[in-house]
Amino acid sequence: MHYFNSLVLVALSLPLVAHSKSLYIDYSCTFKPGWNDYWQESLRLARRAGERLDSATDTDFEAVFKRIFRTDKGSTQGQYVRGILKEFVDLSPVTDLKTSDIRVFCDNDRRWGSERPTGGWYDGTNELIFPLKPSCYKPGVLGRAYNGKTFDATDPTSPRAGHNPNRIVVVICDEAFKSGDGLPLRIDHHVEALDLNNVPIGILSYLVSATIVHEFAHALSYEPSTGEMRIRDLPDPQTAYGWKNSIQKPTDMAVNNADNYCYLTLWAVLADMGYTLPRVNEPGLSAQDKQDREDAAVKGRLSRYLDITKRMLKSLKLVARAFSA
Repeated sequence: MHYFNSLVLVALSLPLVAHSKSLYIDYSCTFKPGWNDYWQESLRLARRAGERLDSATDTDFEAVFKRIFRTDKGSTQGQYVRGILKEFVDLSPVTDLKTSDIRVFCDNDRRWGSERPTGGWYDGTNELIFPLKPSCYKPGVLGRAYNGKTFDATDPTSPRAGHNPNRIVVVICDEAFKSGDGLPLRIDHHVEALDLNNVPIGILSYLVSATIVHEFAHALSYEPSTGEMRIRDLPDPQTAYGWKNSIQKPTDMAVNNADNYCYLTLWAVLADMGYTLPRVNEPGLSAQDKQDREDAAVKGRLSRYLDITKRMLKSLKLVARAFSA
């Protein structure tokens, strides 16, 4: 679940992904003004993060990854993170809701209707049950991933029958599409033209694409064997969100916290614009300068460097040369 903030576990065993997961996008999203831009930007966030993690020369992004997850990108946990990003980019769009692995709605949870007389809530579109009030009904919530299934229909001809048993439903709430205090909803040419030097990254965590990445981190971590999503909001809603909270988590919690993925992907696209975290270990820094940069990094402040893109381009040229050989 992703909240709007007014202020700007276990050892891993990595499942092998045999095939890309299928994705159904409901008309409540496709009819939403600007949806295609938001969706394509979310894919760009994940794709660029993956590409930068694959780079052997992008030392800035490597430092970003290490600060967010407190491990090296080549570690087992690092490969798990990379796998989640790849699954997102590799999603296969389908038009059949019932057979899809992940379904996305932008209906503000209206499909849940009202609370049942016996208690709990029922989503008849996806055959889900939920014991609590649906998340979009609550103030300040930007999105949610649901996985509470109903009992399977015993009659195969029933309208209730035929749903993918491992289905996950993602909703992007109306709140996510509202620009609080004029904050941007996507990285358009107006944002790219701004001087973002020393701006805290939290301002960009309200992008619709960032909310999408957050919710899909949940959805893509679903494990049929346990019936649970591994990536959650940890350890609780009070400390799961925000840059400062995210970078304070130990590795086993960081790789299982959705906001960490949100911030990682934001930094990947910001690097395309010339921004990254302050270079704390740059040679020749005085002790005071190093401390000042560390303080700025802890606050998530963007620092502009002219050679970020050049570093990445050098790596991409090496890769291209290898494939053409």
